[in-house]
Amino acid sequence: MNDTRVTLSPEMKGRLAVGHDATLKPVPNWDIPAFAGAGALRSTANDMLIFLAANLGIIKTELAPAMATEVSVRRPTGVPNLEIAYGWHVFTGNGKTIYWHNGGTGGYRTFMGYDSKARVGVVALSNTSTPMGVDDIGHHLLDPEFPLAKIEPSKEHKEITLDSKVLDGYTGRYQLAPDFILTITRTGERLFAQATGQGRFEIFAEGQLDFFAKITELTITFQIGEQGRATALTLRQAGNVTPAKRIGDAPPAADRKIVHVAAEIFDRYVGSYALAPNFVLVVTREGDHLFAQATGQPKLELLPETERDYFFREVDAQVTFKTAAQGKASELILHQNGKDMPAQRAN
Repeated sequence: MNDTRVTLSPEMKGRLAVGHDATLKPVPNWDIPAFAGAGALRSTANDMLIFLAANLGIIKTELAPAMATEVSVRRPTGVPNLEIAYGWHVFTGNGKTIYWHNGGTGGYRTFMGYDSKARVGVVALSNTSTPMGVDDIGHHLLDPEFPLAKIEPSKEHKEITLDSKVLDGYTGRYQLAPDFILTITRTGERLFAQATGQGRFEIFAEGQLDFFAKITELTITFQIGEQGRATALTLRQAGNVTPAKRIGDAPPAADRKIVHVAAEIFDRYVGSYALAPNFVLVVTREGDHLFAQATGQPKLELLPETERDYFFREVDAQVTFKTAAQGKASELILHQNGKDMPAQRAN
């Protein structure tokens, strides 16, 4: 697999497909200095097919026993017909057993899977990061009975303005699945949605009860009960219609003001901070802007409220830097989900 690397040669950089977000805007590659295996590897379809061929036994390798062990131990996921193995998802249905895994970074979505009985492997790569990705395409190629996602034609949305008191009636936590919650919050005159384990994004009103997202083709319709308080919502995305009951209040969202901080101050905070043995927050400066990137997650801008206190627009989290000699940061504290998580500076 000679085309699979973290650091690319000039020739490889010339062949690298530019990544895009869901609006087809070019975005930079993710770089993960601390744990590159979590998402900084670059590869090609041909190299991934070589990897699959080794898993299928078509290519002989000393790693074959380890590859067999990876899928021999499985645990239930709570999802019908789906188990989890070491590094692989295992789908059993339609008379087939399919081993697969997907992935995504800032501008890319990927799928890799194989059917050991049929001795067939599939790699699907996309240089656009979308909610659906290419999972349905990969599964369908391995099992024609697996349906392709039905993408409805894009609807032209017309944004309207609703009073903040109306928006307050929609805030809350809505259960899409047992372990998958959609949290609706309000900041000023804006409404935001955030699913479990995902980034926060703004939703826009196009009717008294109907909202849409601009970053992806997604709509939300609220159902209203007494006193204008929503009791449920319906999420429509990628051809799927998912109802969700309101199960509680959303955490309060603070109105935050950005202050000016000199770029020289940012330099004191640049470095890596270990939140856990395998989870590092890397802080970098680009011109007059400060950024943070957690292991396996996108790079987000840190916006200053004070010289030491910062927040993110995309997620409900804040960072406080603690300084030592010469004003250089010795640690930071990540405030998120009601917890204060200290992280010592690693370098």
